[in-house]
This record gives sequence, C-alpha cells and structure tokens, in this order.
Amino acid sequence: MNAEHFMEWFRENLLPGLSVPSVIVMDNAPYHSKVLSKVPNSSNKKEEILTWLRTNHIQAHEGLRKIELLELVKRNKPPSPRYIIDELAAKYGHKIVRLPPYHCQFNPIELIWANVKGYVRRNNTHFTFADVERLTYEAIERITPDDWRNAVDHCLRVSKTAWSDDEMVEHVVDEVISSVTGEISSESESESDGDTDWDESIMPLSD
Repeated sequence: MNAEHFMEWFRENLLPGLSVPSVIVMDNAPYHSKVLSKVPNSSNKKEEILTWLRTNHIQAHEGLRKIELLELVKRNKPPSPRYIIDELAAKYGHKIVRLPPYHCQFNPIELIWANVKGYVRRNNTHFTFADVERLTYEAIERITPDDWRNAVDHCLRVSKTAWSDDEMVEHVVDEVISSVTGEISSESESESDGDTDWDESIMPLSD
C-alpha cells in the first residue's frame, strides 16, 4: 500500500459509502499521513525553502541566508501537520481522528480484522490465493452492524480504562517526585545545619 493507492480507495470507495457526517479512526501509517505542504528543513535546498515561504504568502528576500530562511519557516509553520486525507474528509463533512502511536487497541478495526482472519483460517482448506480472497470477502460480508457496535463499545471501555490508569500513574509519579524532592531538601538542610555547628566550634585565632 502507498499513499496514492490509499487516496484512490479513500476517495472512490470509502467516502461514497458514508451517507452522514462521520468520524474516521485511523493510525499514523505513512500512507495515511501524507502532508498537504511539507515544512522544509535544513536538508532542503535554499530554492525549495523560498518556494515554500512564497507558497504560504510569507515574504522572503532572496538575499537572506539559508539559516535566516529556516528561521522564517520556524516562525510561520503551522502548529500541527495538515494531512491531505484530513482535508479531503473535511470537504465531505467528516472528521479524522488519529490514534496515538502504538495504540492499535483503541481502534475497532483491529477486532473486526481479527474476526475476518479467524473466519479465513477456519475455512481455508485448499490454501490457494483464490480461496483466501474468496473467504476474505465472505468474512467481510458476514460482519454485522452489531459486530461493529460491540467493537466500538469495547474500544471505548479500553480507552476509558487507559485514561484512568494514566491519571493514576501521573498521581503516583507526582507523589514519588514530591517525596524524593522533600528528602533531598531535608538532607540539604541537615548538611547546612551541620556546617553551621562546625563553623561555630572553630575558635578564632588570637592576634
């Protein structure tokens, strides 16, 4: 899969099948994440940086050095990437929600694909490509709205549990940091007091 094929499928297959404004959940695979206007960096040529600045209506004199142009880019780049697929979905009234990296458990499609692959595995007796393809389509046709509803409900429960666990971990970490900081502070005060006592025990030299 690449960005071009995914875009074609998204435009010609997925979007026409969504009759109402929908939330589309996807991960951060490279072919999902082609940016609308890639922000240049130090590896880009000066001419490429100038082109990006002018395309984004940012005034930049050709006499500026590359490092100065990159500073202009840094000051004017969007706060977050703009993805081509997100812009396309928005035109049709849909919103794309992207999962955090390495958190596929929040995506209902993982459970649906598990059902599909399980069906293929149980019924694949000849182990030919044609049979695998046929069984895959059969399995997809067998997925019901209730299957999707159950998968979504499961992911909602998992995400709520993760949110609760994260809050608990944050609280515990804060307590540990506070405890360690307090111990270090107490040790510093004790050392400081000891230094004072030691200083007071020294008798001044007589003239």
